[in-house]
Amino acid sequence: VMVYNRCIGTRYCSNNCPYKVRRFNFFDYQKREPSREEGFLKVQPDYYKSIPEDHNPITDNPAGWTRMQFNPEVTVRSRGVMEKCSFCMQRIQEAKIRAKNAWAKAGGVDSGKDTWSIEDGAVVTACQQACPTQAIVFGDLNNPRSRVAQLSKSKLSYDLLEELNTKPRVKYLARVKNPAVDHSHDDHDHGHDHGHGHDHAH
Repeated sequence: VMVYNRCIGTRYCSNNCPYKVRRFNFFDYQKREPSREEGFLKVQPDYYKSIPEDHNPITDNPAGWTRMQFNPEVTVRSRGVMEKCSFCMQRIQEAKIRAKNAWAKAGGVDSGKDTWSIEDGAVVTACQQACPTQAIVFGDLNNPRSRVAQLSKSKLSYDLLEELNTKPRVKYLARVKNPAVDHSHDDHDHGHDHGHGHDHAH
């Protein structure tokens, strides 16, 4: 994962990343009055405006708060740093805290086999939550009973650039099709295939 406060923006990691998933942040998301585009496309929505000094957060309408455009669970990156997927670290930490607190309230004691753990499916990443076809599976690969661990052991599972031995945490599942069968006249297909040939598993 990225440690944003240590990045100085040299972009060497982007140059050396074999997957080209790191991106340089050219935008200043923490500007007090952010604007988009220039010229006639330049906009200044009401909710971007500054908070007046006499603003009362209880009685006044909070729609003008600049901070409401940010997700409080995600650190807002400053301009000039590299970015990549963090595997929704804030959701993983939230699930860890919730599981450990529940274990402690139940009077749990670390005794080798009786210890706290996160249940499979407790962490749902943002991309997994937004995926309408549920093609993304997230979980603990160290737990052999988890769904993602079982899918990763499938013969259809493969890594991108596997020949480089980079050992990524993201795996894909190939779709098996029989080339000897002609599906062009299949009445049950209705053209909903769209050519997607893989599912994702983290």
